[in-house]
Amino acid sequence: MKKNTKLSNSLDKKNTNVIKDYKPGFLLGKFRKINIAVKKIWASSWKDSSDDQELTPVQGATIGFLIDNSDRDLFQKDVEKEFNITGATATNILKCLEKYNMIRRESVENDGRLKKIIVTEHGKRHDEKALNSLRKIENNMLNGMSDEEIILFNKLLEKCVSNLEILCQDEIN
Repeated sequence: MKKNTKLSNSLDKKNTNVIKDYKPGFLLGKFRKINIAVKKIWASSWKDSSDDQELTPVQGATIGFLIDNSDRDLFQKDVEKEFNITGATATNILKCLEKYNMIRRESVENDGRLKKIIVTEHGKRHDEKALNSLRKIENNMLNGMSDEEIILFNKLLEKCVSNLEILCQDEIN
């Protein structure tokens, strides 16, 4: 594995005593392990369910977003913006959710082309079960951490996300 000297030099300047002993990819490997474990737990939580629709993470997140913002009219463009996805991707997600009877789309009075998205009762029940599964996963993942450690962990993850978003923009431009 070739060492990314630009990244390593940047890290070494800031964290000389910590980072120099680690090879590139050590953090990504840990994130990968977390991702795999969460996927396995998530899948097993739906195994014995009478509900045969195991949604993808983005479909579940879409339902959650729609419920959390149900105090206002929501449209496909809102889903695109929230998840930073293309119109085609949003269309596919919403079509699947409609097929599973999680949402329905209704025309708006003053513009028949515009369809507002409404979460069905089935979608709300599914979301509640998903939230319970997420709570279980997160509670177990954070088990043994103090409140201060959880707050710090969250801040560090937010910093990682922010740094990667900046890198993505730099790579695009």
